Amino acid sequence: MARHPKHIRDYDGSLDKLAKDMANLSYDKQIYLLEKFQEETGIFSKKDSENGKRKLSSELTGAVSGLDDVINHFKNAWVYSRPYMKRGVKAVIRYDDIDTICVVLYRTILLTLSFFQCCKIEPTFKTLCI
Repeated sequence: MARHPKHIRDYDGSLDKLAKDMANLSYDKQIYLLEKFQEETGIFSKKDSENGKRKLSSELTGAVSGLDDVINHFKNAWVYSRPYMKRGVKAVIRYDDIDTICVVLYRTILLTLSFFQCCKIEPTFKTLCI
């Protein structure tokens, strides 16, 4: 299997569907997902630094620290939405392993950064959101 595959093994949907599935999770699960993704990205950043890929490591470190604000906003959203959540309703996601989703999200960001690099676009938060 390729180190950075373009498709997700054992997932038959598109990346757009994956994004929708992830966005449909309750906020507490989105927080968990983002924190795991942040952790995985930090590990890759450290490995890249150890392998002499300083610029890549620096960008990933920036992404890791940028996720702090995102996670905090989701934590606030969870506080505000929790009283409105229906009791006893369990959301089900098709994946047995949320860690796999984190790795997929990491790889998607790497592909996006590679695309920006090929097109000579500066990867800012604004360009990543468009």
